[in-house]
Amino acid sequence: VVPEEGEEADVTCDIADLVNYENSKELIQMCNTQESTDTLEPIVDLSRSDSANLDSVFEIMCKSRTHRAPCALMALVPSAYEDEPYLKPHPEITDFYKFHGGLLEAWDGPALLVFCDGKSIGASLDRNGLRPARYTRMKDGTVYMMSETGVIPDLVESDIVEKGRLGPGQMINVDLATNEWKDNIKIKSEIASKHPYGEWMAKYTKTMPPSAFSETRTLDDPALVDLQVAFHINDMASSGKETTYSMGDDAPMAVLSERPHPITSYFKQRFAQVTNPPIDPLREGVVMSLAMTLGKKASIYKVSEEGARIIKLDSPLLNPADMDYIRSLSSESNGGFVNEAISTRYPLSAGPSGLEPAVQALCDAAVTAVSDGAEIIILSDRPSPTHPSDTSTYIPPMVAVGAVHHALIDAGLRMETGIVVETGAAWTTHQIACLVGYGAHAVHPYVALESIQQWHDLTKTKSQMKMGKIPSVTVAEAQANFKSAIEAGVLKILSKIGISLLSSYQGAQIFEAIGISEEVVDVAFKGTTSRIGGLSFEDIANEVVLMRPDADATKLGNFGYYKPVANSGE
Repeated sequence: VVPEEGEEADVTCDIADLVNYENSKELIQMCNTQESTDTLEPIVDLSRSDSANLDSVFEIMCKSRTHRAPCALMALVPSAYEDEPYLKPHPEITDFYKFHGGLLEAWDGPALLVFCDGKSIGASLDRNGLRPARYTRMKDGTVYMMSETGVIPDLVESDIVEKGRLGPGQMINVDLATNEWKDNIKIKSEIASKHPYGEWMAKYTKTMPPSAFSETRTLDDPALVDLQVAFHINDMASSGKETTYSMGDDAPMAVLSERPHPITSYFKQRFAQVTNPPIDPLREGVVMSLAMTLGKKASIYKVSEEGARIIKLDSPLLNPADMDYIRSLSSESNGGFVNEAISTRYPLSAGPSGLEPAVQALCDAAVTAVSDGAEIIILSDRPSPTHPSDTSTYIPPMVAVGAVHHALIDAGLRMETGIVVETGAAWTTHQIACLVGYGAHAVHPYVALESIQQWHDLTKTKSQMKMGKIPSVTVAEAQANFKSAIEAGVLKILSKIGISLLSSYQGAQIFEAIGISEEVVDVAFKGTTSRIGGLSFEDIANEVVLMRPDADATKLGNFGYYKPVANSGE
């Protein structure tokens, strides 16, 4: 740590290669005063490993003098604090984790981390406890930490004060100035007590309250069928579980199909291999979470009450009441979370060539809105008087959110806002995962929820419920079932990759595109691998239009996605 004038240095560390900045004293002053962050970029580099990037962020957090080493690591690699019984007597630790969870996404995955800043030395384990870590304390004050016992064979048993192992998310620390040994609770409680995190959150944090699903239809059948055909909807309202498919699927991939497909069908989820073992979302559900946050993220280099000014969501899936709550927070008396809705629709008359300029206009509007202070952007493909469904089409939500996400990154504004997607083109777990994976913090699948209401009102549905062929549920329960099915499916997707938190998955782009052109990837999916190229903006616009209903459509068409249909191209 580089000392102030007149202080004695504890340890020296050259970070010029990391930040291209030679004077560490000026670096500390810059971090403390927030004069500029441009010089620090890029701290995270995709050409380096995850471990190297974690080390870079950890080091710069310690050098900013706002975090001691244990504090920085607690923030970067948090434990699963929500349901831990041993943390109940220590609410200050839980408050610390909740506060920092709104500042930065957790580093996720199996890891045993050993750290030192010249003042203390310690070790910490990942939230799942997937790596072994054992320690031994001696009478003379020596502490040994290793993966397995027996690494140091010459220890005298009579000189051992304590043996132990780190549990999931736990930490040990030795203060090099006082020679004091600190276990998990002692070091974390000491760090968490430095600031009144609980008071800050009670004053500034807004938590989405539980809300009932609407039982009132807002669209009549013709209007809803029009949207259902355009967006191609199915539901999971009856059982609250995902549809079970066969293990084999001989339908052609989207890129080879003769039928139009949602653009999400051109993306395949990558999975865990080698170092990240999959997680069981049922047995290990205690370490997993779908919680998300909305709003502006404060700087991690300066801990203050500003970091508590966020909106907490228990789930990324929103209903109409949730949307009303978010909009209500824009008033100054209720938090002043300025939000702006931006339509993702554009005129049909623009033709296939109209999609690309529409995407650019959307990005420009989002950048302008955030520059003007919008802390929540709502990207909506709802038809409106300005963009009626019969004369307009829509930017596929995955393209819209990905393009806006990267436009805000390029403008240096991404951490200034949260993105909510209000769309009819999201009804499966894969589609929801794609939207979150490319930058959305929350999704409102309004057509899917309306479709469940329509399904519940059908005479056939009521008859099946009466005869006991399907569970008897209310409209609200059916919509809640749909939400539960989506949430369980998203957890299953996270578990296959070895990720515990949806906030760590958000914006991670853990997908491979099969059949997307380079021009589209460069705008909306930067960094995504697309080995064979494929759809241009014009092709995507054409596929969207091909899904539009005929003028006299009264029921949903079958595109052959879920059930083989003769001559369907599937």
